[in-house]
Amino acid sequence: MQEVGSEYERLVCSLLENFKAAETLKIICSGKDCKVTGSSDIAHQIDVFCENTEDGSLILVECKFHSPNTKRNTVGLRDVLVLHGRITDIQKARKVTVEGVIITTNRYTKGAKKYADFWKIKLGDVQDETQFRILLQNWGYLGQSDSARGVDEVFLVEKRCPTCNVAAVLRDDVHVCPVCDKKFG
Repeated sequence: MQEVGSEYERLVCSLLENFKAAETLKIICSGKDCKVTGSSDIAHQIDVFCENTEDGSLILVECKFHSPNTKRNTVGLRDVLVLHGRITDIQKARKVTVEGVIITTNRYTKGAKKYADFWKIKLGDVQDETQFRILLQNWGYLGQSDSARGVDEVFLVEKRCPTCNVAAVLRDDVHVCPVCDKKFG
């Protein structure tokens, strides 16, 4: 499952770049080697670490790939608590506003939603490119012109991989699973 999660992290990072959210968001680092040290002197692994170029705030993006066929297919309160701890630790060290975002392929528990809402942690369940674009716009990471523009080379569509049940990517008129790289019609 770790490999699938890593692919999902790369996909989310790629979508951020493709939507030109980079005009507002600068991706500082991503992936398993992306570590940010907090005031506790702990290096926190962050899936995608961004800076908002308009106000200097930092954004910690956690990507949670949960296959609907597994027992644990929701993001729970524990996941949100861990992110909140990282936000607090990094914010104290950097002395800037730090926002938290969790993107998943599935749902959130009631406790996760309630806690995230109270602490202003953004939650998104993304199944396709359109949903991702709407989330970015609603969160203020895309301007009107950005949201009207599509992704040039690669974009998610609502077609899902029959093996992994992950939203497919369309490349040269062929659907490709970003996880298993299977091509299908």
